[in-house]
Amino acid sequence: MFMEEVLRSSQNRSLLYKNREIESFKEFMHLLKKSRFLRKYKGVKLNVSLNQGSIQGSKIYSQISLDALYKIESDKVAIKIYKYLEKMGIFSGLKFKTRVLLTYYLVYGNDKIRIKRILKTYYSSEENIKRIIKQIPFNVRLEIMRMVEESKIKN
Repeated sequence: MFMEEVLRSSQNRSLLYKNREIESFKEFMHLLKKSRFLRKYKGVKLNVSLNQGSIQGSKIYSQISLDALYKIESDKVAIKIYKYLEKMGIFSGLKFKTRVLLTYYLVYGNDKIRIKRILKTYYSSEENIKRIIKQIPFNVRLEIMRMVEESKIKN
């Protein structure tokens, strides 16, 4: 009965929830309580997926964050820089949206119009991204600039 209720409430929703097994009703109620603000005020719906009879759940990703990840996957240079920054551990503790904005700022920092459009799309400010960029080590920034220049030469 518990599984049927979860199935009925989880169809056609825009929020991704995966990769951790929920073992009890108490834990499921905790997840509902944790996402109450998002569901009530932001209009985001909860999506719980069933995997071989057990409920799966992990983190709540907003639709904006998922859109940002899909957008960066379409840009070859940006995804290369994104993977490099992820490997270097620069992204620890940052949200997906912030990771994507940081990557785009490092790749297209000279194109102010493009940066402003991306920042406006994902509801962020340039000051926040600049503050995070200051924390990136200089040798990592040099390597990123070298990678961007190599990609411009190839194109």
